[in-house]
Formats: sequence, C-alpha cells, structure tokens
Amino acid sequence: MNKSDKIFLLNPDVTSLLHDIQDKPKKYTLFFTKIKLCKEIQYKKYKKNYTKKVKSGVGYAQRTYGIKISKRQFQKAHKKHLAHILYIDRYTIKVKQYPLHLYAYKDMLSGLYLLHIPYKVRHLCNDILSSSIWTEYIEKEVTEDPRYEDKHIALLGNPSKQPYNIYAIFKDLENKRINHVNEVIFEEMKTSDAIRIKLYALFIQLNQYRKELEDSQNDSKILQQFRTTLKKSKLILSEYHMIFEEDMFQKIFQHLSMILKITKTEKDLFLIKKKFHNLNQKLNNEYIEKLINNI
Repeated sequence: MNKSDKIFLLNPDVTSLLHDIQDKPKKYTLFFTKIKLCKEIQYKKYKKNYTKKVKSGVGYAQRTYGIKISKRQFQKAHKKHLAHILYIDRYTIKVKQYPLHLYAYKDMLSGLYLLHIPYKVRHLCNDILSSSIWTEYIEKEVTEDPRYEDKHIALLGNPSKQPYNIYAIFKDLENKRINHVNEVIFEEMKTSDAIRIKLYALFIQLNQYRKELEDSQNDSKILQQFRTTLKKSKLILSEYHMIFEEDMFQKIFQHLSMILKITKTEKDLFLIKKKFHNLNQKLNNEYIEKLINNI
C-alpha cells in the first residue's frame, strides 16, 4: 500500500482564506544533509523538538526511521545542510469534519502552497473536496510529481515557477521520446538544469554502449564510441564542476577517469588482436603459396 498523502498545488490567492483560520500554524524548520536516489537524511525543528529522519532504498524496498535528537546535534547538522532550508507554516483545516493540512512555504519559497489529504482518508478525496471553498484554489494535483517532494524543493526551489519539469524530461530521454537533447534545452533554462539533462543523456548513451559491448565483445567501433562519450562527460563535468557538490564531483570524475583508463587498455588489446589476425592470415597465405610451388 502506498502510504502517501494526496497533494494539491494551491493558487497563491489562497492567502485570503488563511486569515480566517482560527488555529495558529505550526512552524517548522527543515533541511537535508544528504540527498541521493537511495538515501536521504532530513532534520526538522518544531518548537523545542528536534528530529532526524533517514530514508533508504527506493519503492517497496524503502525503509524510514526517525529519532529525536538534541538542539546541539541539530545545530551541528545545520552547518552541513544542502541547498535551501525550508521554513514551513503548517495549517490544520477541517473540511467536512476531516482534518487536512495546508503547507505554506516561507522566505525564498514564498508563494508555494500545498494541500495535503492524509493517506488514511485519501480514498475519500472527491467527497471531501466536493463543494468545498478550498477547491476553488486548487490548480492541480501533484501527488505523483517528484518536484513537490521536500528534498527536491530544497534542491530546485519552487517548482510551480519553473516552466518545465526536468524529471519528465529525464523520463522522456529514458523512453526515447526525445530524438536529440537540444530539443528540450532552451535559452531561458537554468544552466544547472541544462547540464544535468545533457549529462543524463550521455549516461543513457554510455549504458547503451556498455550493453552492446557485452553482446559483441570484439567490436572496436562500439568501444571507440563508448570512449568518446566518456570523454564528453568528463569535459562537461570539468567545465561546470561548480554546480556540483565537491565530494560528488570528485567521486564521479575519478570513476569516469578509471573507466577511460581500463578501456584504453582494451582498445590497445583490440589493435594487437587485429594485427595478430592479419599477420596470421599473411603467414598462412605464404605457406600455401610455397606448398603449391613445391607441388
């Protein structure tokens, strides 16, 4: 069972209703010290309560655990935070006797409002929202849009202000719905996003060449294409290293360098094998000619 809330993006005009909410919002401070595909570490502060939450794995294999920590531990982790710190006012509103949560993001993310319907009542979503005044302010459902997860909001900012969905572009590249990467890169796009898209396209190419090399172990042409793509990836990483975390950049760059070094040896072996093959053919032909002459 997917235990996630139903999430809706609200129009910023919803602020006109927030003044009528009697209960004061709960004020959260939230940041991350690790954001990776298979692991994220989140810290949260509410009043004098401090918590640390760790998620590992993906999909059904995902595991989550949270622990209470001290103020000192929170402050120490704060020095290592990644990207934006999220300041959130969480309002609890009652719609047809059901408690829903409205998240109003503050400071740099001001203007972003998300309505959460808890997973325990998400199956009643339509009944809850029908004829509700809040429905008038709903722009769209974003439950399945990863841009609206807190970790991505921290990394990329307010997704409702972005004219494109970088994750949809990634998916289109994976499914080969885009013929050339330049089709989706345009002048107004953030440089960091354009670089990520370009690198992702190169990664897909590398993976394809790797599979082809496994299927055809004596194809020097595919190996050369694989090496050329590796060099392009290294060049782009070097030129735009400032948009990546230093540790992450060094790890990826060294890994690409190592693969290039290994494939250089393989390329040399291909050439040696080819020369041996040609030499062997010449020797055989000369031997046959001599044999015929002797006869």
